Amino acid sequence: TYWNKLGEGTEIESPIPIPIPSDLFLDAGNYTVSNTAAGKDVGTFSARLDLSSPFEWLNRESFGEGGSLAVGIFRVIPRSADLLITWRGGSAGSLVVMSGVSVAENQSGGFFLCLEEASKGRFAVPSLVLQALPSADPNKGESGIIYVANSVSGSHFDAAGLDLGMIEFTNTTIRLAAYR
Repeated sequence: TYWNKLGEGTEIESPIPIPIPSDLFLDAGNYTVSNTAAGKDVGTFSARLDLSSPFEWLNRESFGEGGSLAVGIFRVIPRSADLLITWRGGSAGSLVVMSGVSVAENQSGGFFLCLEEASKGRFAVPSLVLQALPSADPNKGESGIIYVANSVSGSHFDAAGLDLGMIEFTNTTIRLAAYR
């Protein structure tokens, strides 16, 4: 298995600012990754990736019923109402992945995973799904996250020495959450 990251940025939520670059490594545009000199293990290849429209989670600061109710650095997500997630951008044909995890004091937990076409710009996680998660109180050591990502698949390619070759770009935002 061969795996390589071209770059990454990290944003950490904290009451104390932590200086970690969070800009996207790649700007919007078309990219080609090529290996023109075959190596010992992998032959030559060329693959394209179109990042025509940068992805942005629009309501990441205000999601949840009645806006954002903060508990420290956690965002409270009411389980009794649908959770609307909105975004803009994302390359044509790409998907937005929305996932949440909640872990209670007794270490019981649950998660959800939803997918939507990036072109839709919005998705509501049904309250029925959220109610399947355990309620979490960060003051008791219980926690959760919400994860929103856009993944753009480029071309698949053939190269000697590989069973499958592909190029992909993923833009991910993770927030600490308290599902109540």
